[in-house]
Amino acid sequence: MTNFNKSKIILSIILSILLLDPAFTFAETPFKEGVSITPASGSSVEQIVNDKNKIPGFQVWRWGERDQILIEGSKKLSKVDDIISLLKETGNEKVKSAIIENGIHTPTNLAEVEKLIESSGDIETRLKILQENSKKIESKKIPEIAQNIAQMYDSTTDKFKNAYDQAILKAIPNANNFSEFIRLVDSMKVPKDKDQALKDGMRFAESWYDYAVLSRRADEPLRSQILEEGLKKCSTFAEIVDLGKYSFKPELTDKFVQKALPLAKTSQDLKTLSLMTMNPAILSEIAKMNLPDSEGQSSYRRLALIEEIRTQYGLYVRDDLGGAWWSCDQLQWIKETLAKLPKSFIKSTAELYPSVEEVTSTTGFTTQTVSDGKNGTQYGDVESRITEIGCRDKKTFQEALVRELAHAFYFNHNDMAQEFRTKFWPDSKNEGRRNTLSPKDCGKPATPSVSAVGNSMPREDFAESARMFLENPEGLKAASPERYNFLKEKVFSNS
Repeated sequence: MTNFNKSKIILSIILSILLLDPAFTFAETPFKEGVSITPASGSSVEQIVNDKNKIPGFQVWRWGERDQILIEGSKKLSKVDDIISLLKETGNEKVKSAIIENGIHTPTNLAEVEKLIESSGDIETRLKILQENSKKIESKKIPEIAQNIAQMYDSTTDKFKNAYDQAILKAIPNANNFSEFIRLVDSMKVPKDKDQALKDGMRFAESWYDYAVLSRRADEPLRSQILEEGLKKCSTFAEIVDLGKYSFKPELTDKFVQKALPLAKTSQDLKTLSLMTMNPAILSEIAKMNLPDSEGQSSYRRLALIEEIRTQYGLYVRDDLGGAWWSCDQLQWIKETLAKLPKSFIKSTAELYPSVEEVTSTTGFTTQTVSDGKNGTQYGDVESRITEIGCRDKKTFQEALVRELAHAFYFNHNDMAQEFRTKFWPDSKNEGRRNTLSPKDCGKPATPSVSAVGNSMPREDFAESARMFLENPEGLKAASPERYNFLKEKVFSNS
């Protein structure tokens, strides 16, 4: 076979492909925007494709017209599936992106948004799809979609992280409220992107507390900028003082003190302000003021309650740690709870800590223990610290506090804990110092505990039983007479 004949055969194959498959084009075509064409006559995929195919595929010089018909026709489509079907009619990535952008409004739900995103191979187009449709998606789903968008890149690379954050930034303007905004910000991966989001997100903040939440997530100088904006929102002495505690810059803190000073009503308020500043001029101004000595505002009331708890029950309630503190209500709830307990039950706990985070999905406390090393892996000689992690209503708060006080008691009374396990959890392994067993190592209780949590492991059984003993002793006696008698004899004999 001569070279000439070979060339004829190859040319024939190419022409056949073009004629048989009118959708075929090379990745790069002579497509140019603004090509003069006759608009697509119909508004269905079939009609648009028919109009395109009126221009034969072998006329390479007219591929731009074919693609332009697809683009113009896509403007008439109203369904995601139709947009995606039209993409199969071209091999030009720029044309595909143009078609998708024309159909960017067509998704009506999360599944359709995801389908349209997956049909695009261009990161910018994917981001536009999310930005346009983010209000159609639950905010909690947006990080997952951002993850899908960024999966064009290796998840270990900076490109992936940047793409993910860009997706979040596109969705943030459509957040419905401050909580949704914070959820999106917290999912971001690159600090500089998060700072940009926080700066833009100040428009979502409505109260001084919103600004406090923003500031805790920002570094300087943005942190101070946020607090200065928040200061403008503060209208009461308590708001100014509480937000001012988030400031790490003396000159900014002084601005808070100066704004709060005219609102001070008592000598205790003045004392609170004097502890916030080291500015001689401000301290001198405070010293000249003569205000009555009374209960004062919330900042002083917190300190008074903390001191009452310490002197009456020997329990240190730590306040203002890392910008977190207890509310007056919470401190009052602590005091009321402790008043119902024997001091022998309380003294196993050394300290209570406030939480710095706004935890909405988890309510309760967590117990931290630090061994002094005297007893190896045993419970004895353990310092227990309890951290509050998001209780906002009185009943939940007090129940959770009792449970964690019970954990601390359990950790610090090894002989009693061993006796409890032997009696009620005969198949359980020795728990060791603390939290070292999973439920599968504990077997099942000899008799059911008072709750599902109590049935998970010995220490939870003890804590739940103690809670019920204090909350509803008759209920515990009816549900588990053995546990009632054990607690009355071994734990609450002095109550």
